Amino acid sequence: IIKETRDPVIQALAAFEIGYFIDLVNARFLQ
Repeated sequence: IIKETRDPVIQALAAFEIGYFIDLVNARFLQ
């Protein structure tokens, strides 16, 4: 869930979740 916010902590967590998800997708396609 991504919500527009100016809270840097929430932004950092959202960015981490997006990066983690992308890593999982890439791992599946690269296997």
